[in-house]
Amino acid sequence: MRRIVILGLAALVLGAAGWSALWLSGRGEIAARIGLERDRLAAEGIEIAHGAPAIGGFPFGYEVSLPDVVLRLPVEGLRADLAQITASAGLGAADRIVYRLPGRFTVQSEGEAPGLVEIEADGLVIEQTLESGRPARLGLRAASVLAVHAAEGQALNAAVEFAGIEASLEPPQAAVGETALKLSVDSIDYLVTGESDAGAATRLEGGIARLGLTATTDQRMPASVLAVLAGAPGGGRLALTVQAGETRMAGGVEAAGGGTTTLAIGAVGGVMTIEDGRIALSGSTEHNRLEIVPTDADAALRGGAVIDRIETVYRSPLVPAERMDELALRVALGKITPDNAFWTAVDPAGVLSRTPGEIILDLVGTARMLADEATGAPREAELGTLSVRTVDVAMLGAQAELTGDLEFLQPANQPVGRLVLTLTRAMEVLGDLARAGILDLATVQIISDTAANYTRAGEAPQTLVSEFAFDGGEVTLNGNRLMMFGGRR
Repeated sequence: MRRIVILGLAALVLGAAGWSALWLSGRGEIAARIGLERDRLAAEGIEIAHGAPAIGGFPFGYEVSLPDVVLRLPVEGLRADLAQITASAGLGAADRIVYRLPGRFTVQSEGEAPGLVEIEADGLVIEQTLESGRPARLGLRAASVLAVHAAEGQALNAAVEFAGIEASLEPPQAAVGETALKLSVDSIDYLVTGESDAGAATRLEGGIARLGLTATTDQRMPASVLAVLAGAPGGGRLALTVQAGETRMAGGVEAAGGGTTTLAIGAVGGVMTIEDGRIALSGSTEHNRLEIVPTDADAALRGGAVIDRIETVYRSPLVPAERMDELALRVALGKITPDNAFWTAVDPAGVLSRTPGEIILDLVGTARMLADEATGAPREAELGTLSVRTVDVAMLGAQAELTGDLEFLQPANQPVGRLVLTLTRAMEVLGDLARAGILDLATVQIISDTAANYTRAGEAPQTLVSEFAFDGGEVTLNGNRLMMFGGRR
């Protein structure tokens, strides 16, 4: 029995020695990894400085404390100061490191407009997965993060709080590949206060619920991604998708004659792609409500309106090029319906038409970006053609529509072509506005005289037409010279 006890104790001591050797081996590997990661991040434009690391955690794993951490992005002009970052990993799993950030730290801009932001974080954790010969995968989560900018003597103060943050960054796993980012936030709330030019207090506040974002890019460094967004020569690829639930925004001026304007949106979705030197955007919002609440109880304008859906599409060249490329812009605001409070304020007698309104802007054409001779960066756009499919505004039972085609001569984007503006029931609505007491007779007379000089009767009943012709720096309206431009006399 005594021999068995001695053998057992010997095995225990031998096991403890082996365990200690394994821990010490992993401890040395972590110390080496810290240096390697610091060098890798520096190559990507992220500089990190810190005090002497303390490595502990024996016997169940590893815990590394980095005191006095300073992170800098020199190109972006940003710096973060953290009192301490603690990293931990399980024994035998040194390739998966969990970083815990302090509850308070600061981020500041070191550029032309310096500013300091104080951060308060609850449960802010970053997970890093290391693989031999490959960039690290990153994950981030936090219960909440509050960022506050409040400087003595500055008129602008801001605070934004994020709750329920989950994010992941997947770098390319080969020499050529894409970086993938995913982000979800349960809620975002913000508040911005300041002063108007007249010294009155201003306030902007709002929030976003259930924000989701995914992005992929062939760029590896933050500065390179910003360069792609700015249209840097050489281009690059960036794809971004955004979705959000309820969104709200309210702002106003706390002074006589001021008030609050509130915008609430039911859902938001959008996609942006930059590829082959071109940018494409598309997005939509649903169940939008705009409301005005004036400070003055006797103010004439109050109430709100619902815009059932807003759609936006935009495509254009982004980087300088020799050839013309597609240019397109479409904005549609569908079913604009003012509420009863608005109609009661502006038209209590019910004279005006309550027909829902609509606004559509639809343009297509060609263009190319010109390069700055000194930097090669995009300088300005040179237009080729522009087709105005429609600019259509329908409101109060009337309609204004602009259509036509233009070609642009260079230099100076000089247009050649024709645009036609058609007004339907415009004069009838002018009479309705006078009967509702919104316009006085003198104003109605001025508008009527202007319409007589610049429009002609259309072929359809209750229509007026203005035809603009552009040719060689001259603009004519319904056959009569209107103006000259482009240096001609």
